[in-house]
Amino acid sequence: MINNYKFPIIIYNPHAASGIAPKKKTIERYIEILKKENLFKKIDTYPSKSKGDTINKIAEIHKDKKNDLIISIGGDGSLSTICNGLMKIPIEKRLPIFPLPTGTGNSLVRDFKIFSINDSIKHYKTEEPKMFDIIHVKGLEEKLDWYCINVLGMGFISDIANYVETHGKTLGHFSYMLGTILALGNYKPYNIEISYENNKKFESKAAYLLTFSNTKFTGGHIKIAPFAEYNDNLIDVVVLYELNRLRFLKGFAKLFVSKHIYEKGCAYFKANSLIVKSEPKMKLMLDGDLFGSTPVKLTILPKQLKLVL
Repeated sequence: MINNYKFPIIIYNPHAASGIAPKKKTIERYIEILKKENLFKKIDTYPSKSKGDTINKIAEIHKDKKNDLIISIGGDGSLSTICNGLMKIPIEKRLPIFPLPTGTGNSLVRDFKIFSINDSIKHYKTEEPKMFDIIHVKGLEEKLDWYCINVLGMGFISDIANYVETHGKTLGHFSYMLGTILALGNYKPYNIEISYENNKKFESKAAYLLTFSNTKFTGGHIKIAPFAEYNDNLIDVVVLYELNRLRFLKGFAKLFVSKHIYEKGCAYFKANSLIVKSEPKMKLMLDGDLFGSTPVKLTILPKQLKLVL
């Protein structure tokens, strides 16, 4: 077996994901599977109450030094919060993360063809841990200081996330498809300016969707950034712009098969730092969670977190 951790702690949020968060029954089943596989000597669990509670618990875990691995049970938002807790710990002391998918999207682990706990266990036994870059998101006009390990979305994609957050995720990834259709009622253009290295700029007076990715997938099956790599020290930028509703839907549908990047009205480029401004302000979707707005500064930080994938 490649990995040999002995004393993990499971962190999960029973109140996340609009009612389909990991239930006690799910946690018990996962623990039973892990014990049956005889992977660990002892497994601790912690049901988190909030983002702040998770971040405080991460600090406590590192102070107590009783655990050697953090197991994340949940979706992308739960994993993201754990990552933000770890970013407050000195890099040489940060514990590795072993993500087990149970959320709506599970976008990050999809890059590694992980769709179930059994896939995760197989990778645990056979794959070396991977060092992930992380995207630092800093607000320029409001108090925002967050880290994205997967993707930051703006515009139409945050409208979709807002619908899913408001109406629930009980249909799994189909909730995102339905949200796409219903969010068209709020289809509006933004005047944007993206400044990046060596005085480069991308500008549009009619941008509709922006994503800044560290990995390939978002919203479950949507392969938004097909050339993204978790460890290349670059942010993959996708912008859909200057499109009417019909052409936008045509381009958006091609997101599911990664052909959108070849369509007219799609910009795709890479950078290691950017400043994003918009008029009006855009809401932000940070690893699936909605908070904050433009303008923001984004910076990629190389090889910050160890994930067992």
